[in-house]
Amino acid sequence: MRDHTDTEPGTHRLTKWLDGRLTRLGLTGVFPRDCLLAATLTVSTFVLLTVLFRFVAPAEGVTFDPARAGLLIAVCSAQAMLLCLRRVRPLLCLALIVGLQLPIIGVSLPEEATIRGLAPFIAAYTVGSLLPVRRALLAVGVAVAVESIGVAVVVIPDVLTALAYVSASALTYASATFVGGYVATHRRYVELVRVRADEAIREQHTKVQAAIGAERSRMARELHDVAAHHLSGMVVQAAAVERLIDRDPAAAKAGVAWIRSQGKETLDNLRLVVGVLRGRPGHEGGDGAAPVPGLGMLDDLVRT
Repeated sequence: MRDHTDTEPGTHRLTKWLDGRLTRLGLTGVFPRDCLLAATLTVSTFVLLTVLFRFVAPAEGVTFDPARAGLLIAVCSAQAMLLCLRRVRPLLCLALIVGLQLPIIGVSLPEEATIRGLAPFIAAYTVGSLLPVRRALLAVGVAVAVESIGVAVVVIPDVLTALAYVSASALTYASATFVGGYVATHRRYVELVRVRADEAIREQHTKVQAAIGAERSRMARELHDVAAHHLSGMVVQAAAVERLIDRDPAAAKAGVAWIRSQGKETLDNLRLVVGVLRGRPGHEGGDGAAPVPGLGMLDDLVRT
């Protein structure tokens, strides 16, 4: 079972560390943490697209009108901000992001450039991880259909460009949804393995406690069988010696001798029991002690 739960120890430690850091910052709920993700991605999108339109695109011979570039940066940043809703309202988040993708299509495709941020991918991933497979695929299918309609309206004369964008859109949403579904399935499997491991540990603990209780009862019976009758006889004989010590000293001395012999025999028998408990006599690991007296000692017991 350890092989399943320890397949990603590094990821698990990183998740626990990140969870602890966010908790210390006061971000304990789903929505605050998604807001932090949205803010981080918004800033990253703004910086990356600014660098793209100002430095990278001109170096590659692609020029964008400053107004259009600013509009694309603003809309893509707004898409990233919507990710704060990704786990509290996943379908609404996906719908709004797809809705903002339409003006991006209208602005970018006439320039023969396709702009797509991380927000659509993350939104589709979240839908795939939180919703049942059929609902997730239906939502993604609607998203692809809406984008396809937008592409058809903008570049309907250019069939190849439209097909290329629709294919990229379908691949983005479908792959993100499948990744989300796989991650959710893996998490449920790991949780199931953890629950079963906890149950197995509890069951093993119960068995160990039962075995300890049974062993204690067996030891108590062994000690009782070995020592109880000897000690009882010694108590009775001691009371008799106490009465005889003045009027019949000889009988009292005989009683004391009997008590001494019984005490020695009791001590020997207790040593036998301890020897058996420490190791099996006559086998490797035992201490060579003789077995506990059995039926062969019955005649001596009755005579005593």
